[in-house]
This record gives sequence, C-alpha cells and structure tokens, in this order.
Amino acid sequence: MNEISCGVMGDLLPLYAENMTSPESAALVEAHLPTCPQCAQQLERLRQPVKIPADTAELHLVRMKYYLWKRTVAICMLLLSIALFAMGFAGAWLLHPIAVQAEELDFDFERQSDEELTVTITGEAIDCSVWLDGEAEEGASVVAVIQAHTNRFNRYFGEKRVWTKNLGRFDAINAVFYVPPDVEIDANNDYNGGKMLYGAPMSVQSATWFPLPRLAPAFYLLCAGAACAAGGILWLVFRKRKAALLFQIIALLGASYLLAHLCVLGTSLSTINLSFDFCAMAALTVPIFGILFTLPRAFYHPRKL
Repeated sequence: MNEISCGVMGDLLPLYAENMTSPESAALVEAHLPTCPQCAQQLERLRQPVKIPADTAELHLVRMKYYLWKRTVAICMLLLSIALFAMGFAGAWLLHPIAVQAEELDFDFERQSDEELTVTITGEAIDCSVWLDGEAEEGASVVAVIQAHTNRFNRYFGEKRVWTKNLGRFDAINAVFYVPPDVEIDANNDYNGGKMLYGAPMSVQSATWFPLPRLAPAFYLLCAGAACAAGGILWLVFRKRKAALLFQIIALLGASYLLAHLCVLGTSLSTINLSFDFCAMAALTVPIFGILFTLPRAFYHPRKL
C-alpha cells in the first residue's frame, strides 16, 4: 500500500471523522495513523464534540424572546390604532358641520305685541344663530343675520327642528339676511351669497369681519407641514444618533396632522366650525401617528438577533 503525506491526510481526516470516506480511503487513513502521532492527535480533536457556550445560547434565546415581544406589542398597537382611526373617521364624517342653504329652511316672521320681531325657523339644522350687524342708532342700518348648519347624521337620521329667535325691536331692524356659514362676509361686498328674508330692498355692507377663525386651519396646516419637513430632514441627518427618535416623532406628528386634515376637511383651507374641526383633526392625529409609528416595527425583521 502506498504511503500518503500528512498534507493529504489533513484533507481526509475531517471526512474520516464523520465516516464519509470510501473503504479504500479509510484503509489508507488507518494505515497512516499508527505511524504519525500528529495526525492521530488531529483526529482526536476532530472527534471531540463542539461545545457552544451556555451564555451564548441563553443570550440568543433572550434576544429572540425580546424581539417577539416587541413585535407582538407593535402589532397590537397597530390594530388598536387602525380601530381607533376607523371609529374616529366615521364619527368625524357623520358629525362634520355642513352649511344649510336658505332654500332648505322655512322662515316665518311675526311681530309681537311688545314691538319685538321674532322669526320661527324650521328645517334640518342642528344649530341656528342670529347676530346683529350694526348699531341701533337713529339713521343707522341694523341688519339681522341668520346662519344655520347641520351634519350628515342629522340629515340621514334626524328630524326637522323648530327654532324661535328674537331679532329685537321691530322699528330698529332694517333687513334680515340669511347667509350660509360657508360664505365669506367682508367689508367690500353686500353679503355675497346671502338671501334677504325681510325688509325693503337695500344695499348693505357688513360692518363685521372675522377672517381668522375661518382661515385658522390653513395656519395649522402650514405649521404641520413645516414640522414634518424639519423633523424629516433632522432625522436623516442624525439618524445614527440618539436624537433620531425624537426627530422621527416630530416628523410623524406633522405628517399625521396633514393626513387628519385631509380626512376631515379634504383640500379645504377654511372651516365653518373651528372648534369641532380642530378637535376632530386632533383626535384623528393620534391613531394616524400610531399607525405610521408602529407599521414598520410590526413587520421589521432584523438580520441578526
């Protein structure tokens, strides 16, 4: 039988230790081992079981459990956020204030015995308001302005309501206009979009102008867009530092408010009921932020644990 070198034997020993050699190769290895102590020691080392440190196995198990726990929490938070968003969006859509047009209401004016002028309003409105434009001075034009709004829930499931409003002294009211809440009134027009309900034909300009409450959503939208852009840029710059999470939260909050504005007001930049719309957008911002924040964490799988 031909002798083989230790170099060739080094290639055969791993296969021999695993019983993966042919009978001829095994015979060569067994013939070489008694004459070479080094190869015999190498075979002994190969046959010894490889021991994985206990702390390494336990650390891997702890990391796996922690990852699974984080993923479970993220999925639960994601599902909760989706459910809250669905309920909030449905509520905002049903209760969102809608302007009522004059043709949808019935007006009945009556002069009381005490010289007071009252109006009875009948229709599908959830709120009617009356305000006087002008001062009750001699020679001045005093105009009573009526406005009303409703919502989809009241239109689909509600009933007609009756409102009785006192407009003031009969001889002090020159005219009564109905102006839908979604129509702008400024000092340069004659109640544009309004309808005269009572009084002699006249050209009356509004003495009151409140642009800020109606345009407030545009300002909030601008602030949210700036926060989203600034937070996103800072997050990209400091993404490998501890402050990255803070900048990510700022960017996501801005984006969440932008999406909430889209859900409540669409592309409109004005509102007829600032308090309701702002509360609805703030309420929707929370679950939208929860969705954006937990969505990548619920399906992220690290390469190494």
